Amino acid sequence: MKVFVVFSALLAVASASSLYLARLAPAISSQYHSQDGIGQYAYGYNDHLSSKQEVKSLDGSTRGAYSYIDSNNVLQTVNYVADAGGFRVSATNLPKPVEVPAQELPQQIPDTLEVAVAKSAHLAAVEEAKQRLGVQQRVSIFTGDLPQQVQDTPELRIKLVTRS
Repeated sequence: MKVFVVFSALLAVASASSLYLARLAPAISSQYHSQDGIGQYAYGYNDHLSSKQEVKSLDGSTRGAYSYIDSNNVLQTVNYVADAGGFRVSATNLPKPVEVPAQELPQQIPDTLEVAVAKSAHLAAVEEAKQRLGVQQRVSIFTGDLPQQVQDTPELRIKLVTRS
C-alpha cells in the first residue's frame, strides 16, 4: 500500500510539472522568406498568437496582411496595399464613422460681456496702431514701379566673354 501511495504521488507531481512545462514551451510556429536580385520578396510567419505575410512585386507594389489576438481575446485582421495609388488599409479594428444628428452639432456660443469688451478693445488698439504707423487697410506687394533689370557686373561680363 505504501508503494502505491508513493507511486501515485510521484505520478501526480510528474503530470502536473509536464502540464506546467507545456504552457511555458512555445507553440509550433513557422516562418518563410524569399527574395530575388531585382527587389521582389515574400515573407511571413505564423504562430499561436499572430501571423503576417507580405509580398513585393516587380512593379514596386507591396501587399500584405497580418492578424493578432488583441487584449480582449478578439482576432483582429489588417490587409494593406502600398503602390502608385498610395497606401490603403482595411482592418477589423478601424474606427467607424459616427452619424451625428444636426440638432446635436455644436452651435456657436455667444460671447460673454467680458469677451465682447476685450474683443472691442483689441480691435480698437489694432486700428489705432495701423493709423499711428501709417499702414493702409490693404498693403500692396509692389509699390511704385516694377524693379528694373539688374545690370551685369564687370566680373560677370569677363566670365561670359571667356566662356564663348
